[in-house]
Amino acid sequence: RTVSAPRIEASVVEQIRAVGRDAALVEETANAIERSRRTEGPALAAEKERLQRLLVAAEAESKQLVASLGDQAGLASRAILERLGDVERQAQQIQKRLPEIDANLAALGQKPVSPEAVANALALFDPAWERLLPRE
Repeated sequence: RTVSAPRIEASVVEQIRAVGRDAALVEETANAIERSRRTEGPALAAEKERLQRLLVAAEAESKQLVASLGDQAGLASRAILERLGDVERQAQQIQKRLPEIDANLAALGQKPVSPEAVANALALFDPAWERLLPRE
């Protein structure tokens, strides 16, 4: 048996609307968000600490590689330059990720998500959904 896409879509949309009308479900959603925030914070802090250590190590290795360049020639010099490029790319990725982690940690530090906030967010679903629908 096949079901049309609009029918499936309508069913999904109705389920989302139902969440906003069910006080127990709104409460559980708020609680689930808070549980997630409590576990996400320590994980982000651990990732930040790990990345900071990797960045220090990358910077130290980069300095060593630059210092050793003068002593090398030919293929050895080329290998050092390739490794230096790899280390610098790794450092750039870390430097890009660290502010993202800080922003996420700052967001987690905000006041807890209340059932009222969840209900208010879900109340905005219909206007947001209407803007997403293609106009034919």
